[in-house]
Amino acid sequence: MSFINQNSYIITSIIILVLMASVLFRDGIRLLDITSITVAAATFFVSWLLVRPTQSTLTNVYEAGDIFTNEDMPILLEFQSEY
Repeated sequence: MSFINQNSYIITSIIILVLMASVLFRDGIRLLDITSITVAAATFFVSWLLVRPTQSTLTNVYEAGDIFTNEDMPILLEFQSEY
C-alpha cells in the first residue's frame, strides 16, 4: 500500500495518459494526437519535478535543537511528512 501512496502521482499520470491515448487513437494515429499526448506527458513530468519530495535541508534534528537549549522559553518544533 505504501508503494501506491508514494507513487500515486506517477500512477495517476500514466492512467490519464493511457486513457487519453485510447480516446485519441481510436480513429488512427495522427500528428496532432501524438503532439497532444507528448505535451500532456511533458506537463506531468515538469509538474512532478516541481512538487516531488526531496531530501530535507535539516539533517540532524538534535543538532538543530541545541541552538535553543540555552533559552528558558518553551519551543514548538513542527515536523512535516514528505507525502
